[in-house]
Amino acid sequence: RRPELDTAHFMTEWWLVIWHRFPSWYIREPIRLHETHFTFAAPPHRHELGIMFPAHLRFNEAANQLIFDVQYLDKPLRRSQQQLVDFIGNAPADLMTIPGSKETLEAQIEREFSEPAPGRLTLTSLETIAQKFNVSVQTVHRRLRANDTSYQKIKDHLRREMAIQQLTEAHMTVEQVAERVGYSEPRSFSRAFKQWTGVTPRGYCKQHRAAGANDTT
Repeated sequence: RRPELDTAHFMTEWWLVIWHRFPSWYIREPIRLHETHFTFAAPPHRHELGIMFPAHLRFNEAANQLIFDVQYLDKPLRRSQQQLVDFIGNAPADLMTIPGSKETLEAQIEREFSEPAPGRLTLTSLETIAQKFNVSVQTVHRRLRANDTSYQKIKDHLRREMAIQQLTEAHMTVEQVAERVGYSEPRSFSRAFKQWTGVTPRGYCKQHRAAGANDTT
């Protein structure tokens, strides 16, 4: 209520961390963020915020908020009362990591796509993924479906996040980004990008530049 007492925005960042990590822990699944909004200008430790909140960061917004898919609100709570007591007793240590982010099949598939060539997606086929994990394609489908995701959703999420980063931070052209996220035709990439964000890649860049100009005012 008194932002003048938190000039470094520590409490704002801390509460956003809590409201991301705690629900993720409670549902036993990392909540994937699309965007994180801050009411203040980009700070010197912006890079660290990118690690704390793995999503597109927006500054000088009207409210501090986390943007994610509404489907997470329907997830069942998968912790017992005693686990909750233990978790609270161990706070804040358990709040500094994203629960389950390294162990899920979804996270393993993401690493298969993103780790071989940094800055470029290697979109391994579903059959190859299943073979590497020594399971059937049907098993991969079933395990992903149990977590309300799919092979296509994982691809789309990674493509969206990498495309936004390379368009707004690396300042690559639409053609360069399209190729790096696995599209042979820039037009196909632009159509997909508009489905993900509601605007074309060039339109998104224009909005980002306008927001950046506001950061300096």
